[in-house]
Amino acid sequence: MKLFTRVFLILLLTALVPALGTSLWLIRSNTAVRENARLLHQQVTLLFADIVESAAGEMNRVLGFVEDLERAGAGNSQLEFRVLQRAVASHPALALVSLFDASGHETNRMADPQLFAQDFQVESVAQPLLAQARATGRVSLGVVELREAVPVLPLVYPLSDGRVVYAQYSFKTLWRRVRNQQVGPSGHLLLLDASGRPLPNLAADFPGNDWPGFPPASEEASGWADRIATPRGTCVGAYAPAPSLGWRVLSLQPRAEALALSDRLLGEVAIFLLVLATVVALATFWVTGRLTKPLRALIEGARRASRNEFDRT
Repeated sequence: MKLFTRVFLILLLTALVPALGTSLWLIRSNTAVRENARLLHQQVTLLFADIVESAAGEMNRVLGFVEDLERAGAGNSQLEFRVLQRAVASHPALALVSLFDASGHETNRMADPQLFAQDFQVESVAQPLLAQARATGRVSLGVVELREAVPVLPLVYPLSDGRVVYAQYSFKTLWRRVRNQQVGPSGHLLLLDASGRPLPNLAADFPGNDWPGFPPASEEASGWADRIATPRGTCVGAYAPAPSLGWRVLSLQPRAEALALSDRLLGEVAIFLLVLATVVALATFWVTGRLTKPLRALIEGARRASRNEFDRT
């Protein structure tokens, strides 16, 4: 190998090794950023899934007044009224509670007057759930709806003697916690129903119809997606189940913000290395020429001297 080539390669590698090391470090940092974003979103969604489960548990605890109705028995309208009155006074989340007798007629009702007018027709609204509860003999949940901007969940609770309790439970506090929770600078949370659609007042930036949604719960109850197309742009997000109500918690955050480093990082690093290698190669070529020119002259002179070839001019 010629002297020029050897010196050129040594200088080129010496100059490029630090740049290559820095590029590898950047690539590894980008991978770490992705992993950190995934862990953050999964931890937040799992935390709020637990909060939703706690809210469901609190709702079950509030429905404990049903046992008092069971003990009171049918036909004692005054005692039933006192039980309902005490339940609503003790638990503001009970936006409405109504008692139907075995024949399907409403016998007592307590309701938040700010949400329900006096002439509110409970029978027509409650009929589908009442029929379902009587057919199954089990507690049945309806679909979350807005009542004067307050999210309420309709439910029915059948009693052993044929009576049925119909209630609308307010999740106002839970909704406020979900809306106030940020994920990073501008990420947020959504609550989705069993079909994967957002619950009322929690649909901000929900993905379009072309989003495939979640895998079935039996396959993957929770997970992470690093590319979700939303009206706000491409987002990342994680999801976790709240099985008591059949809901899921979904986090959304702009991808560029969540991952910090550009999605084009690999391409940018490659372009940077190409430009750097070109500049370094040209500079090294010039420096090598300047360094090896006198060395080549000395070597050539020594070779000629060894052959007694002297220039007399």
